[in-house]
Amino acid sequence: PSPAEDFEIINGVLKRYLGNSEDVVIPNGVCEIADGAFNDGKDEAVCTVYIPEGVTRIGRYAFSGCYELEQIHIPSSVTDISEGAFAYIVVDEFKVANENPKYRVISGCLVDTFTKTLIAAEYFATIPNDGSVQHLADYSFAGASWLETHAGNMLIIPEGIVSIGTECFAAASVKAVTFPESLTFIGKEAFVDNEVSQLIFRNKCGWTYNG
Repeated sequence: PSPAEDFEIINGVLKRYLGNSEDVVIPNGVCEIADGAFNDGKDEAVCTVYIPEGVTRIGRYAFSGCYELEQIHIPSSVTDISEGAFAYIVVDEFKVANENPKYRVISGCLVDTFTKTLIAAEYFATIPNDGSVQHLADYSFAGASWLETHAGNMLIIPEGIVSIGTECFAAASVKAVTFPESLTFIGKEAFVDNEVSQLIFRNKCGWTYNG
């Protein structure tokens, strides 16, 4: 286990990670990982995180400072992964407990199966086209620079996707996008910090662009 002094924990809430280890084992007794807990500019060395049973919430931008994060273990007790928990990082592997009732890894993507929302993506993941995903969450592919190689010259959003969240594909080396007929909403700055030269919308009506 990681040393107790590596964590600032108040009333069961992990407020901040203070250590510099590559492998982090969060202590038993923690019930929540606070907003920005691993995002203070000193967490770039973290490669693996083990979250114990009993943790129910992963806060906003909790791990967005862990640029070298390779693997994170998510227990069955986690039922709330908040906005941008993995923003602007790309994890090699999400390991979700089989007993978790809400979250699954599908085609390399961390998915909220209750709302059919894609939360975050592993390296070289593909957006599921089997109906398991309808929404791409805020920041879900932000920083995924490998998309240029993986998707080729054209990123094709599969049919069935209804919404694309804020900064969803920010800084993801996207150059061209084909949108499905099912799409009705594109969030603010969804493709910011890309050199997009071509957008193709399939024949449809009723979609909204915001920002």
